[in-house]
Amino acid sequence: MFRLSALERRLLLVVLVALAPIVTLSCVNLVLDARHQRAERLRSTIETMRAMVGSVDTELSRLTAVLQTLAASSSLERGDLKDFYDTARRAKEPDASWMNIVLANSEGKQLVNLLRPYGATLPEKLAWPATFLPVLRERRPSIGPLVSHGPIIRTPVFTIDVPVMRENELRYVLTGIVKPEAIRSVIDQQRVPSDGVVSIFDARGNHVARSRANEQWLGKPASETLQALMARGTEGSGPSLPLDGQHIYAAFSRSPATGWSVAVGIPRGAIDDPVRRSYMILGAGIVLSLVLGLVAAFTAAHSVSRPVKTLRLAAQAVGRGERPPEPRTALPEIREVADALLAAYSAHQKQLETEHAARAEAEATTRLKGELVGAQEREEAGARRLAAIVDSSDDAIVSKTVEGVITSWNRGAERMFGWTAAEAIGHHINLIIPEDRRVEEDDVLARIRHGEAIDHYETVRVAKDGRLLNVSLTVSPLKDATDRIVGASKIARDVTERRRLEDERDRLLLREQQARVEAESSNRAKINSLQPSRVNSALHSMRSSAGRVCCKVLWMRGPGLAPWRSSSGAPPARPSLSRISWISRAS
Repeated sequence: MFRLSALERRLLLVVLVALAPIVTLSCVNLVLDARHQRAERLRSTIETMRAMVGSVDTELSRLTAVLQTLAASSSLERGDLKDFYDTARRAKEPDASWMNIVLANSEGKQLVNLLRPYGATLPEKLAWPATFLPVLRERRPSIGPLVSHGPIIRTPVFTIDVPVMRENELRYVLTGIVKPEAIRSVIDQQRVPSDGVVSIFDARGNHVARSRANEQWLGKPASETLQALMARGTEGSGPSLPLDGQHIYAAFSRSPATGWSVAVGIPRGAIDDPVRRSYMILGAGIVLSLVLGLVAAFTAAHSVSRPVKTLRLAAQAVGRGERPPEPRTALPEIREVADALLAAYSAHQKQLETEHAARAEAEATTRLKGELVGAQEREEAGARRLAAIVDSSDDAIVSKTVEGVITSWNRGAERMFGWTAAEAIGHHINLIIPEDRRVEEDDVLARIRHGEAIDHYETVRVAKDGRLLNVSLTVSPLKDATDRIVGASKIARDVTERRRLEDERDRLLLREQQARVEAESSNRAKINSLQPSRVNSALHSMRSSAGRVCCKVLWMRGPGLAPWRSSSGAPPARPSLSRISWISRAS
């Protein structure tokens, strides 16, 4: 199994650490650049759509201007419809955009229709009410939506209606019926993206012209996703799904004057593929960098490990008193070490006493360094143990400033007083001092400011729940690096249970003494009333009774009172028979 040496692993780690920020920054930069490129491409596409909308408006304005010119002709002023018919025909023939031009009165009755000979019977029915009626109401030009066919024209067209005003009175409505190819020419005149599809929509959102498959989509509405995108505002961009099911990025712009829109759909691959190629190039660069880094690391490690092995053999040879081998390497550091080993060998051969002295000095230096390191490690270990002891101690260990503000609060303090560290730190130490004891705290702080330590001072403190606790305090001043007193360290031990046991012990001792006095009085009375032959028996009974009482008392005494309690603090064992007999005789 292939395993890396320690040097190879370290060099590999150096390579990875060196490459990590470069790779990270490259990835972040690539992502941001990809987003920027996509946004710029879509922004540029929106600007193109805005320009095309302007071209559409220009073409519609041109067609409207033709109708307005006809509406201002003198033949309509004179009411000469035959002359107007000829004038309109001359205006229509050179322009392939027009399908028909119709003149109607204000009631919608057709008076002139260029698709019919002049004087022929014309339809009575209003052909284009969608645009005719708004002209009557607003008396301004109106551009209608694309319709699939009319009563005479059976192909998709849209209309432009212009009012004919005379002396502020609407006399006629001039309607121009326009072929969609007039708008389709706008697409041909613009620089349409080769991989995109440009569509022009009327105010109702239906296709008027399309750069591809124009006849197939003519008159059909935009896809639902594009309609939702176009409903957000007058222009914008985003992902879309056209009617043919291809995923695209769509950009559109809508004319505020006519309500017509121009949209372009670009396949997502046209925008995302360059980004993907950038990702692939970046990935290949990262892999190549890693491979080159690994090769460089292995080569460098191999170029160092072999001379190092030779140096190890040279050091062993010097230790045996042999001439060390010279490593074959171009590294000056290795050569310096090899030369040093050779010099050491020569010095060992020529000046043995000097070498011994140098070796002794080196050993002393090494030992001193080891002792210093060991002392430092022991000091650090002691600090860690001390911190662990403080944190895990059952005693409450609290530090405070010379003003009495709490600065540290261990877990023992949390368990003893009920306040958490977060609740206690930053508050005054009076938080746990009963009001009738706060004078003591002022005295303690005054003594601390003078550098005086207070050892095993018993007092009373109050817990969070209001319980009064008997505690034994040890207070020591805290100094900074300049030997200035900056606070105090306080160790509090809860002695409430000990005080309770001491009180219980005192009560038991008192009861034992009272019982003993009563027993002795009773026994003396019995002895005085007994015969001499029965005195010895009574005395023996008294000793037995007194001995049992003493043993029971000693058994119930607290720690340190039983004469047979072990020095290690282990629980007392039962007294031996000899001890009980001694107690009985003593009694």
